[in-house]
Amino acid sequence: SLRDYARIQAVAPADASVAYDRARVLSWASRFDAAAGAYEELLRRNPRDLQALLGLGQVLSWASRLDSAETVY
Repeated sequence: SLRDYARIQAVAPADASVAYDRARVLSWASRFDAAAGAYEELLRRNPRDLQALLGLGQVLSWASRLDSAETVY
């Protein structure tokens, strides 16, 4: 659950795999703004992170923010 990810991330904030999983779960739960924020946080850590860029683009597309998604892609 999302609460579990929040707890794990609090214990291991530098663990990118937890952050990716949390962003994906937020996406699947249609919490697009929160998911976008999670991917943007990953990109602040590493601006060249292709996995985070792809995830952000997908979330923005699903949220019908196509202009923003096109910029990310």
